[in-house]
Amino acid sequence: MHPITTVYSYKRFNGARFIKMTNNKYRGANLNIKLSIRQYIALYNNHKIKLDLFFQRQACWKEKSKISFIEGLLRGDFPGAILLAKIPNQQKDKYEDYFDVLQKSGYQYVSLDGNNRTVAIAEFLEDKYPVRPTELAAPTHYSDLNDEDKKMFDKTIL
Repeated sequence: MHPITTVYSYKRFNGARFIKMTNNKYRGANLNIKLSIRQYIALYNNHKIKLDLFFQRQACWKEKSKISFIEGLLRGDFPGAILLAKIPNQQKDKYEDYFDVLQKSGYQYVSLDGNNRTVAIAEFLEDKYPVRPTELAAPTHYSDLNDEDKKMFDKTIL
């Protein structure tokens, strides 16, 4: 299982944003955060994770792709790594206010990769579309899954 990865270095160059992965072990940074789907979506729903379209294309998955992804998760498929940039507490660049604005809004992370997967999971948990937990099962919304399937899905590590 691939953990969520955080990126800690943010720079601007000629008006473009660049993210650099760094190993900040000497500053106490954790580059591998293991969160369950339920923990991750709780952060997202509580506006702690910003899906920034500047870093990644807008949500473009059609419902069929979302259903396929969720069905794969229910069958134990690898969800793929989600890449987040941790919003720093202190900005070193006094001219850069991007993180300050997000931080004042309560965000802790910016999503760099995984926006479509995040939206697909959040919408499934909100019963926006049914999926087939197994190939022979009838289409089922999240709220109609049996307790065992819900627990397994909620505890899936991203």
